[in-house]
Amino acid sequence: MIGKTDQPAVFGVLVVDASPLTRAHLRTLLETQADCRVLGEAGDGAGAVALAKELRPAVIVMAVRLAAGLDGAQATRQIMATAPTPVILFGDDLDPGDAPRVIEAMNAGVLGIARNPVGPLVAHGPGRTEEQEQFLRQVRLLAGVKMVTRRDFRVPARPPAAAGGAGAAGPVMAGQAVDVVAIGASTGGPVVLQTLLTGLAPGFPWPVLLVQHIASGFAAGLADWLTKTTGKPVRLAVDNEVAEPGRVYLAPENRHMGLTPQGRLRMSDTAPEYHIRPSVGYLFRSIAATGFRAAGVLLTGMGRDGAAELGLIRNRGGLTIAQDEASSVVFGMPGEAVRLGAAEHVLSPAQIIRLLNTCGDAGKGP
Repeated sequence: MIGKTDQPAVFGVLVVDASPLTRAHLRTLLETQADCRVLGEAGDGAGAVALAKELRPAVIVMAVRLAAGLDGAQATRQIMATAPTPVILFGDDLDPGDAPRVIEAMNAGVLGIARNPVGPLVAHGPGRTEEQEQFLRQVRLLAGVKMVTRRDFRVPARPPAAAGGAGAAGPVMAGQAVDVVAIGASTGGPVVLQTLLTGLAPGFPWPVLLVQHIASGFAAGLADWLTKTTGKPVRLAVDNEVAEPGRVYLAPENRHMGLTPQGRLRMSDTAPEYHIRPSVGYLFRSIAATGFRAAGVLLTGMGRDGAAELGLIRNRGGLTIAQDEASSVVFGMPGEAVRLGAAEHVLSPAQIIRLLNTCGDAGKGP
């Protein structure tokens, strides 16, 4: 399972890249943080696997592409089998062709994907770019995540009806009709999204709108991977298109996604929210304003994006769900929703599937 521990006072990082210069720059950037120490460096995947076992770092920062032998995704699989550690994969120019293998590697434990944060200004405070600051926040957050083994969230495509009793999702809201389902996720989200979409019943009658925080260059690959592995049609959203029943729409890179009262998708270039674009909060807020009967689902992820806005959906009579702490890689976003009272239900992925599948047929959606 993936469990949580308090972040240590000082945590160690393993840096993996074929370029000694890149490794040196990453070391400089990471060690601007008083609580971070780079324990070692590796130039290839085999070295990363060996040093992960030897040094037991809190986090591994590793290039997607390595010069020879194991690439970053393949090395991650071996690390998870021998010395499970949170891994952030990065690349200079993330090629769409890299996306399927990197996203697939999330099944083995990759928790973050980032552009190479190395740049000319790496030393202190204002000199660092927002991308570098976000990278450092991600490293620090994952230093507090203990990887024991990868939790397998998969459930049958048609899960059996939940038994009665505490925690059973089946009978909780059976028959509640919705017009649209909105889902937000960040760290650890792709595998849970895969699980949820796989578990939705054939002919699921409503449009599903997804916002997943992911590095630039990977949204199209994520949509393709989800389509191939879930049997559900997932596509990048296009401005002004109608949200069709039974289809899944993923927010494109660097654009907010919302829904109009006319049932059309709306892309926006307005300022990032919670330091991110696309923002889950933007999606949930727009959904709440449409008047449609909605189900809002907030999954694993760091930060607060979408938590308060999930409450807007609840206030309008919608169904609101937060992923539970036990199954979350990072309980930041769903945990904040719970703290605010925005989530009516706090459920595991399997329970979320059962609840959505028992909401009743709402017709053709918006």
